[in-house]
Amino acid sequence: MIRYLRIALTALVALVLLVLALANRDPVALRLLPGDMGAYLGVGEGIQMPMFVVILITLLVGLALGFSWEWARESGHRKAARAHARQAAQLKREVSTLRTETQTPQDEVLALLDRPQTLPAPR
Repeated sequence: MIRYLRIALTALVALVLLVLALANRDPVALRLLPGDMGAYLGVGEGIQMPMFVVILITLLVGLALGFSWEWARESGHRKAARAHARQAAQLKREVSTLRTETQTPQDEVLALLDRPQTLPAPR
């Protein structure tokens, strides 16, 4: 069910992007600076490209900035997870060491035989 929903949502987004691209095919000039300031500083006229390309590039840059921001924001969580993983590995090694050092006989009869015998007190 979720798979079909994901496919339908992807198809809807693709359709919206296609309609957006068809509606905005007119070329626009993409400039770094306003016209007068660009002419004063000697910066060229700009780049001619279709409007939908400008919109899609803007969306991609926004997504990249958002993902980068989230990645930087979650760095503390990743650091804590690494520290917890190191601590868990160290504790696991310590438990296995303690098990081998204090290993008792597995057989109950042997455990009874190995137990120190206490003699009854004299009367």
